[in-house]
Amino acid sequence: INQADKMIDVWMPWEYRNNLEALVATFTLSDGSKMTHSEDTWILQESGVTPNDFTTPVAYTVWAEDCTTEEFFVIVKITPNTDTGISQVVFPYDGCFCDENADHVLIDDYAKRVCVQLPYADAEGNPVSLASIAPDIIGIADGASISPAAGVAKNFASGPVEYVVTAPDGVTKVTWTILVENPPCD
Repeated sequence: INQADKMIDVWMPWEYRNNLEALVATFTLSDGSKMTHSEDTWILQESGVTPNDFTTPVAYTVWAEDCTTEEFFVIVKITPNTDTGISQVVFPYDGCFCDENADHVLIDDYAKRVCVQLPYADAEGNPVSLASIAPDIIGIADGASISPAAGVAKNFASGPVEYVVTAPDGVTKVTWTILVENPPCD
């Protein structure tokens, strides 16, 4: 709260970015004071009850017991979504794994690394080439982007491939590595 300028900045989580039209404020006033929306001084604001549209700054008038007033402006700001995570990676394949019960995709959020194991051979018994394959799906946050995109073939035969995830805020970027292997069965 900036008392000198009578400004109150409220930070809301990213998830609320599309729900600012009917937010309900919770506030405390001194004994005997009342508060109204400055644009409609006939409607009293009740803490935890009265909804307001915070898509633009909202002006409130606080009425002291002696009928003096002060106007405060409340500005709701959204915390940027900096989610640069990868939640899934799916490659197309047909063939059998050596161990059907093993985890074939391991995602390490801390190291920003994904390890994928594909079958060594396709359904006809031919070795699967990693020289030019593309993931069908790369799971990222709504509003985020990834480069290269899912569906773009890369050479995984020579090692991990780097993918850059840009968060929904459009600024935060993180480089992930995706390693694809297809070891032969013992």
